[in-house]
Amino acid sequence: ARTQGAKSPAPTPPHGRHHPSLGPTTPPLLARAICLTNESEPQLLDLLAEYTDQLQPIGPVERDLVEAIVVAKWQEHRIWTIQTATLDLRMEGDAPEIDKTFQTIDPPTRLAIAFGREADKSGSLALLLRYANSHRRAYEKSLALLLNLQESSVAHASRLAGEQSEPHSAQRG
Repeated sequence: ARTQGAKSPAPTPPHGRHHPSLGPTTPPLLARAICLTNESEPQLLDLLAEYTDQLQPIGPVERDLVEAIVVAKWQEHRIWTIQTATLDLRMEGDAPEIDKTFQTIDPPTRLAIAFGREADKSGSLALLLRYANSHRRAYEKSLALLLNLQESSVAHASRLAGEQSEPHSAQRG
């Protein structure tokens, strides 16, 4: 079934690449639900297509797990972006005071000061760390569930194939 799905031709929608097992409307709806106005829906759809191509989901449960994996990864990247922006803002805001205090300062020291102040004055870095860890756990759990489900499906299919290929013993009379 996985190879048949990979061979089936499907038109490429204007929203990005499409994988036949995703269904016609899921990716655009997912992108609209997940992407912020300053994020790229086509990039999310590309990420979804890449994961779908690699993980080859069959059926709605596997597709849901691939979507959960992609959403967790997307949100983890968003948190990384927020962490960077938070520290950049702190460094920029602290620049006048830092420039008065130090004749010269290297970028790592400027970052260390910004990090310390942000950690002391705001709970945002700790909150961002909790969110990043939460997204990482969601990613890992969804991936483990998917791989476990796929392994179980393969084992089940192998057992079924083995039962069908066994010759039926002749009836003794």
